Amino acid sequence: MPDLGAQSFTIRSPLDRPAKDFAAEVPGTHAFVGASREDRITLEAGYRDLAGNETLVGQIRKGIVDEWELTLTPDAASTTVRGRDLMDRLLARPIAKIYPRSPVREVLDTIAGPGAGGGNLRTLTVEQAPAGHYMASQIAADVLAKVNESLPDDQQLTLSWATRDYEIRSDYSATGRPLDVLRDLAEPWNQVPPFAIDVMLVGLTVVVRNRVPVPPADHVIALPDARIKSVTITKRRPVFYGQVVLSGMSTQIEGDLEGEGIVVRAARACSRASSSRRGSTSRGTR
Repeated sequence: MPDLGAQSFTIRSPLDRPAKDFAAEVPGTHAFVGASREDRITLEAGYRDLAGNETLVGQIRKGIVDEWELTLTPDAASTTVRGRDLMDRLLARPIAKIYPRSPVREVLDTIAGPGAGGGNLRTLTVEQAPAGHYMASQIAADVLAKVNESLPDDQQLTLSWATRDYEIRSDYSATGRPLDVLRDLAEPWNQVPPFAIDVMLVGLTVVVRNRVPVPPADHVIALPDARIKSVTITKRRPVFYGQVVLSGMSTQIEGDLEGEGIVVRAARACSRASSSRRGSTSRGTR
């Protein structure tokens, strides 16, 4: 179904809520009269230069419309549509899959999860992946593939794993909402709020990355081209963190000789440390 065209819109995108909310104004009555569960809308903003050339930056692609509101005046009619972006698909559909590292062990065939609409329970069949060595990004990509099974071709989601990757050192159970599984996979690198892990939707790409206190600009527009009359920039004093506790595995998983010392690789560790004791060196690395 073609996208609804919007002449103005507002987007709310707080960092503490994964899905973006939007309200967009669509000219005419066609969006209201032909309202459908399949309605989608793409929201873009930008500027038009003096030569009439448009530069647009996408904000939401294939947004889901939940509400249609018709406004009539003596000389015009418009429809306001409200909804959310496709991140909602990572919140609404639970999954259940086991990724075994060791030889396959017996697991439950089903688990109980929340039913559609809440209140009731429904039974989810637990899938079993082949035993192997899985990276966190591999499981994340597989989770999105499960979500994409219920989405049309023009709404397929892709993954950008932009934080550290690591190997899962034990059996992993990907159970629950896909968004919660992605957050759990990235949890080892979820540190203090200025560098916390954010899972967000950019276009049709699910991005998993550490928060950047001063992020680079996605798009740069010169003030004369944008014809902006004034700009306000606000700075706020950040919170000071005097002590940060980093944790990891304390047992040796695998090792080999390197010079005169032993290299110990610890999964899900968040730092690299060195210490000397009796002429040997022990280094903890991811």
